[in-house]
Amino acid sequence: HLKKCPKMEVSCELNCGIVVCREDIAQHLAEDCIEKEIECPFVKYKCEAISIQRKHLSQHLEETETKHLRLKLNAMEDILFKQCEGSNEIKQYVDECKQHRNESKKYRDESKQHRDESKQHVEESKQHRDESKQHVDESKQHVDESKQYRDESKQDMGEINQHRRYMDN
Repeated sequence: HLKKCPKMEVSCELNCGIVVCREDIAQHLAEDCIEKEIECPFVKYKCEAISIQRKHLSQHLEETETKHLRLKLNAMEDILFKQCEGSNEIKQYVDECKQHRNESKKYRDESKQHRDESKQHVEESKQHRDESKQHVDESKQHVDESKQYRDESKQDMGEINQHRRYMDN
């Protein structure tokens, strides 16, 4: 009876030092035994630790954390690539989005260029306006000078006529 009794305490067959009831030994080996050879949970992502003692798993996970993340990322990229590979619509949509983005950038750059050119034209127009005002002011000055010369000429003509009459008498 003792060789088959499920309640009989037995030592772990892998010599981990644990004593459990015979009926619990399978669960102990499957879940708790530190000497049990197990797979790294990242084997499905191509980790090479196919057989590692449970007691070394924590150290392995710490030492290969970056590698595991890279393996998982690569696997996810492969899945996404395979999903997208069969879908020309997605690729076409992505290409169209890139094209629209490039066109938008082109239009934005052209708009900026037009805005800058408009600013330059506004500045040039202001400069021309100021020059025109200066020419108008100069023209007014010339008109005033011409009026002054005309008035002086009239006065001179009056004096000349007065001398002529004097001479004629």
